[in-house]
Amino acid sequence: MDKAVKRRWLEALQSGEYRKTTQGLRVKGRYCCLGVLCDIQVRAGVEWLPNGIASFAGSISSAVLPEPLMDAVGITGNEEAELIDLNDSERGWSHVIQYIRKNL
Repeated sequence: MDKAVKRRWLEALQSGEYRKTTQGLRVKGRYCCLGVLCDIQVRAGVEWLPNGIASFAGSISSAVLPEPLMDAVGITGNEEAELIDLNDSERGWSHVIQYIRKNL
């Protein structure tokens, strides 16, 4: 994974600015861990569309990362699946943060 993106993602998850959801990338002002990643990549070209849909390089998604974004930040499908499982299995960000630090 791109080290600068990883650092910014971890900082965002630990900032207290993002309330957590398990319902999609961004739902009613809450974010899943992948939605936080999308949000910090707005400067890199991610655009938020209505209903929590993230758009990047012509690809859109509301539940997983747009594929071109996965490629751009260096996350594999298996890593994304693990992050989704961790995000959806607990209340806070601690296990997600730990996984990112150790594995990405």
